[in-house]
Amino acid sequence: MPTRILIVDDHPSFRASARAILESDGFQVVGEAEDGASALAAIEALEPDVVLLDVQLLT
Repeated sequence: MPTRILIVDDHPSFRASARAILESDGFQVVGEAEDGASALAAIEALEPDVVLLDVQLLT
């Protein structure tokens, strides 16, 4: 079973690039979020194994 990942970043182009790279390496991207509030909701709803989080996320 592949590792399930949630991508959290405020730049759509980064999210798209990260998704493409991760999926090509066999990871399962279960969702994306653009801010902290949507990230928390997605974590609760999707229960990812890993969260790829932008450390300079703008709110």
